[in-house]
Amino acid sequence: MKSGFFDPRHGLAKMLWLANLLFALALAATLWVSHQQHLHHAEQRAANTSRALERSVSGMLDQIDALLSFTLADLEGLQTGRRTLAEVNAMLIRVAQQVPGVARVAFADAAGNVAAGSGYPAGAVAITIADRDYFQALRAQTGAALMVGSAPVLGRSSGKPVMVFGRAYRDAAGGFAGVVFVSVELARFVDLFAAIKLGERASTFLVSDQSFLLLAHHPLPSDPSLLGQRLLNQAFIASMSAAASEASLVVMPTTDGVERIYSLRRLETRPYWIGLGLSRADELAEWRLQAGLGLLVLAFFALLTAAAGRQLQQGWRRQQATLATLQSTLEASNEGILVVDPEGRVLHCNQRYADLWRVSPELLMAISPAARLDLLASQLADPPAFVSRVRALNSDPAMTALDILAFKDGRVFERHALPMLLNDKPAGRVWSFRDISEAKRVENLLQFVAQRGWVACGLEFLPALAQRLGELLRVDYVLIDKLADAPGTAETVGLYAHGGVQPNLQYSLAGTPCENVIGKQLCVYKQSVQQLFPDDGLLVEMKAESYLGMPLWDAAGQPIGLIAVLHSRPIEAAEQTRALLGLVASAAAAELERQRDEALLHQREAELASYRDDLEELVRLRTEALALAKDRAEASNRAKSVFLSNMSHELRTPLNAILGFAQLLLFDTSLPDQCRDRLATINRSGEHLLTLINDVLEISRIEAGRSSSDKQPFDLNQLLAGVAEMVGARAAAKGLRFSVERAPDLAATVSGDGPHLKQVLINLLGNAVKYTEHGFVALRVHRRNGEIAFEVADSGPGIASADQAQLFQPFYQTELGVLKNEGTGLGLAISAEYAALMGGRLEVHSDPGQGSTFTLTLPLPTSTAVLGRAARQGQGQVLGLLAGQPSPRLLVVDDKADNRDLTRQLLESAGLEVRTASNGQEALAAYQSWCPDLIWMDMRMPVMDGYEATRRIRALPGSERVKIVALTASAFEEDRRDILAAGCDEMVRKPLEVDVLFEVLGRLLALQYRYAETTIRPS
Repeated sequence: MKSGFFDPRHGLAKMLWLANLLFALALAATLWVSHQQHLHHAEQRAANTSRALERSVSGMLDQIDALLSFTLADLEGLQTGRRTLAEVNAMLIRVAQQVPGVARVAFADAAGNVAAGSGYPAGAVAITIADRDYFQALRAQTGAALMVGSAPVLGRSSGKPVMVFGRAYRDAAGGFAGVVFVSVELARFVDLFAAIKLGERASTFLVSDQSFLLLAHHPLPSDPSLLGQRLLNQAFIASMSAAASEASLVVMPTTDGVERIYSLRRLETRPYWIGLGLSRADELAEWRLQAGLGLLVLAFFALLTAAAGRQLQQGWRRQQATLATLQSTLEASNEGILVVDPEGRVLHCNQRYADLWRVSPELLMAISPAARLDLLASQLADPPAFVSRVRALNSDPAMTALDILAFKDGRVFERHALPMLLNDKPAGRVWSFRDISEAKRVENLLQFVAQRGWVACGLEFLPALAQRLGELLRVDYVLIDKLADAPGTAETVGLYAHGGVQPNLQYSLAGTPCENVIGKQLCVYKQSVQQLFPDDGLLVEMKAESYLGMPLWDAAGQPIGLIAVLHSRPIEAAEQTRALLGLVASAAAAELERQRDEALLHQREAELASYRDDLEELVRLRTEALALAKDRAEASNRAKSVFLSNMSHELRTPLNAILGFAQLLLFDTSLPDQCRDRLATINRSGEHLLTLINDVLEISRIEAGRSSSDKQPFDLNQLLAGVAEMVGARAAAKGLRFSVERAPDLAATVSGDGPHLKQVLINLLGNAVKYTEHGFVALRVHRRNGEIAFEVADSGPGIASADQAQLFQPFYQTELGVLKNEGTGLGLAISAEYAALMGGRLEVHSDPGQGSTFTLTLPLPTSTAVLGRAARQGQGQVLGLLAGQPSPRLLVVDDKADNRDLTRQLLESAGLEVRTASNGQEALAAYQSWCPDLIWMDMRMPVMDGYEATRRIRALPGSERVKIVALTASAFEEDRRDILAAGCDEMVRKPLEVDVLFEVLGRLLALQYRYAETTIRPS
């Protein structure tokens, strides 16, 4: 850099002095503005404080004036004789005590003699105020009575300086009668001034208007005689004379020599001025501190700039050394670097740049930017693209870029373009170039492998890989070989020669350099390879001078082949060449292993295909056999279902007549007891037979997988009450104690399979009553782990552990059960299946001689469903309808005369109107001619069955009025769905139960019955 103003030897000192001068001027201007602001603030504070003090003094004088006015009013009573002098004197003493700062309150007569008042000591001599100026001024008043104040005087009784304020009072004729006056100690004003904290050297005073007498001063003047005298300072007098109500000035009184900023203010309603002065020195104390700090900062800045100048000089020297180091670093860099200014002129280029572009640095510095650009572009494969890109980068100085340059001779450069910034502004550009030719060749090879480039070439992988490697290394031959099946031989799987892929060949490894490669490491023969292996005819044929070979290994570490590079001139096994050869060897080995595995896979697939064909034939034969067996099983199940359905109908139909007529005869009260006992025996035997039939049918349905569970809301209390009613009588007949214990936290309505639950409980309780001879039978219901547990406990003989393991198997009976010769051994098996269908479990715990406990645990969630009122059961024999109800028309349809007559007689016993029909066709005609209210429809009949008859009736207009109840001897629950789907409203199974018959009738037609007084029911 040339010398000048900014040369460190001359210009730096001038810059620093100029900076100090500018800083001093700025500091002086700042201090002057701050000085004016402080003075203005002091004037404002003095004015505001004097205004507040003016209001305080005016208030005190107004209070004194009010006191005088009050006293004048009280003196009127003395003149009229309503008050005595003693009373007035007492009043004055009391008033003086109530007003702070008042020395006395008194009044004097027209001659000036004090007649009464406070503050005078007892026995004092007569006091006169006729010589006082305020008395004379008040006596001279002719208009309205106004308060008059005096100059400070010494009190005649107290000896203290006071100010006296008085008012004249008149007699009845309006003449002057005397003066009421109040003495206020000057200390009262001084205390009032002192209450305002303004600083030790502040000053406050009170002067009279016009006469300018000093009435009060704080602090007290060193010469007390000044009080009551005219102000000595003419500046005060001039300001108050010229101003109407307020004035401001700066004065140094001669009494103490303190210069102050004064604010003068006249009282609005009184002839007095308030003066308040703030010490100018005190008000500027903070400014002086700021000024001192500013001078310290100025001094510090001067020292800092001096030190900075020294540091800058040292930094300049270090910068020169750094530039030299940077120059050396650029020259040592492996990248070519070119630095240009914004116009493209060369500022610097290192030797590596000149070597990469094969031009001299002197030429680069001498030619113009345009000529340099053309010179460089001429070496590239695409000169126009290079020139266009450079111009685009130069048009945007802040742009950065990374480009790849391809040369005509095959070289590849990586170019970085970076902006050079000076104070965040573009100051040129830095170009760096790096030769990536070798890396690019390796990258191309990797991309060729990864992107399956051989497919686009129409070649297999290994031949294409050999060709790619030969082109990259610029050699004459590349061989990729695999070990042949014959020992000591190899077979080429990729052969590159004469610039292209050649047909593969097989050769012996003996006496060749490849023999030294198999199973070993890299072999390098830089030259004279034919002399080293004179028996290898291929080397002679290829005119090979040099050889590089590398073995190929599989994943298990076994040699599987080799890769060899041969050239007619000596070659150097550089590190990059070795790495490239290793990379190709890895890819070739992986491909050879894949081909080997693929061949093995094809072999295994062929074997598996043979096995698969055999297995498919076996599966076909087995499938056909299973399909035949399945068809036979389904046909057997269908035949079994038809048989069970027919058996159910054929057994239950005659049983319906037996049990029905037995119940009907039991309602005859004229039968002798012997006949009734015989009928009871018939009834019990019939019910036992019905139970056996139901158990056999139910276990058959379970085994066929046709049993299901239907979850509906039901009343748990009603279910338990019904079970207790059925079991309690049997337990009482045997002299057993029977109880139902229900936990109080159980919900009344739950959701579950109520009918199956009831059947299981009746079965368990029935067994308990059957096998217990003395003691108790109990049903306990409570919650357990979120479910409801039903425990059936008894004091019976108990069950042996060997029997407990088989207790729930069909047809299994304990030794005691066999001895009793009752039941079929199906009850507990059906109960266990029902428990599983309902999502629960049935367990038993028993010890011989200690009784048994069966526990049924079920998930019965609480239900919010509203259930209808349960039908009345156990009310006795139905005698007829309650009065006021019309008798309904009932049609009984059954092909069996016994069943028709039984149903008709049961209904007519209650006084109901009944007609009958023997098949569906007659029922259809009877419906159309008679219009019954309810039809009892048997479902299995000749001519027309109940299903068809029901469907035809429902197809007629107005059929929704009639209720149809199916009568069926089927015990299968799935028949219920078909019956309801045909159009029936309800289903009743045979054998008929009288209670069920009338309950369904009453529910569907909303009937109410009359019942017999005594219930006659079968035992």
